[in-house]
Amino acid sequence: MSTATLARQAERLSLGDHLLLGRGEEKTGGRRKQALLADGYEALIAAIYLDGGIEPVETFLAREFARLIDDLRRDGLAGQDYKSALQEYVQSHGHPLPEYRLAGSVGPDHRKQFQVEVVIRGDVVSVASGSSKKEAEQEAARLALEKFKSTMNLVD
Repeated sequence: MSTATLARQAERLSLGDHLLLGRGEEKTGGRRKQALLADGYEALIAAIYLDGGIEPVETFLAREFARLIDDLRRDGLAGQDYKSALQEYVQSHGHPLPEYRLAGSVGPDHRKQFQVEVVIRGDVVSVASGSSKKEAEQEAARLALEKFKSTMNLVD
């Protein structure tokens, strides 16, 4: 499971509001950092397991990810990567291929976060981060698809 997906799940539960953070993390917006949210979500799953075993974890995960799985099935993206889906979408609407531009990276080498922009016709369409360039590109493509499907066309 990707850091971005776990972070979104944590945000949905407002998990960031309940994290115990040091002063430095608090000052730098740690409650909104994807890596910390994803780690917190994984810790929640571990706590459920330690408290009740595998069955409560299975119940929790089935409930938590049911909507995401349904969305993937409905949108026809199950088993398909978002970069390919975005490419197909923009081409089918007569627009040029998206470009993926590395906007930066932060953190130590063992926990580096990469920020990637999706650029179409010179315009930044979406920005996302991930623990690898590939993960960041996939998330940026997912966000771009989500944006396009909500507006049903690209800004010319």
